[in-house]
Amino acid sequence: WNSALDEHLSAVWWLPLNQDLICRHCPENDKHLYQHQPWNVEAQVCIRKVNSDGNEEFCKSVTENSSDYSFLQCCMNSNQYESLTRVALDPLRLLNPVILPSHDPKDLVGELNTVRDLLSFEPENKWALLTLVSLLRFIRPHGFNEEVNKALNKLVSIDHQRSSYYEHLRSLYAALDVLAHAYEVESREVVLHNLDMSCFRNLDWYALMTKIDFSNNSIIRIPDTFAYLISLVELNLDDNQLITLCGISRLPSLTTLSVQRNRLSSFESIEDIVHCLNLRTIYINGNEVVKLPNLTHLISEHPGFQRQGYSFSLVYDKTVHH
Repeated sequence: WNSALDEHLSAVWWLPLNQDLICRHCPENDKHLYQHQPWNVEAQVCIRKVNSDGNEEFCKSVTENSSDYSFLQCCMNSNQYESLTRVALDPLRLLNPVILPSHDPKDLVGELNTVRDLLSFEPENKWALLTLVSLLRFIRPHGFNEEVNKALNKLVSIDHQRSSYYEHLRSLYAALDVLAHAYEVESREVVLHNLDMSCFRNLDWYALMTKIDFSNNSIIRIPDTFAYLISLVELNLDDNQLITLCGISRLPSLTTLSVQRNRLSSFESIEDIVHCLNLRTIYINGNEVVKLPNLTHLISEHPGFQRQGYSFSLVYDKTVHH
């Protein structure tokens, strides 16, 4: 199994299957059965339940009745090109920054009402407002989003020095709601445009997504954790503040990329696209880099591009609108 981050600790792992690997590990007497496709593959994945002792462990020789591990089955039939397995999780519950996911939401209703009572006497109590927001996000009573936004608006008005932090929380919560809905309906596409995002959060939760729209935000750079997006095929980063595409090559499945109307101004700012093995179409309209007179030549003559032995379409015109 390969870690998405090239480290032993990762939220996303993947196993590439090819004929050599299958034949190497199949029983000696059955090798002739695996010389040609199709195959039916079944793999068991064991996940160690993390404790706080700080000791590093690896999943080896584990019995199925071990209480320290969770076990998942991952099967792939001959007519499939991928097979996915994941633990059934609730993003809004696990990603709450204040409340541990082990709590039952129903057990916290009394605490929520206590905080509401406190705010009726002290409506500008910042601690109570933040606690209210965390409890509402965890319990999710009817109409909780309206109450959350009202509390955040109050925090912005009474605590000007931290207003950007509260607006960041608003953006983060909006993105988490989209993610939670995608998990609920088992969708592999998410639209996160126009959420005032300045950075990416919780990208490991998007590992199974094939299409993501991050357009019309305030993203400047691509983080190393983009490597979590191992299934991503289509990515929209239009209308952001990107100054470089460095790191885009960490997306192994990417075929279509749109980065129109960003701040890409030099060949170096887009150079990493030549290392995207499956990339076939890139839209770069509205960036200063399209004014380079020899842009297509720089790409076609790049050693990385020639070494890969493939081609992609670079879609743009030379009119840059500000």
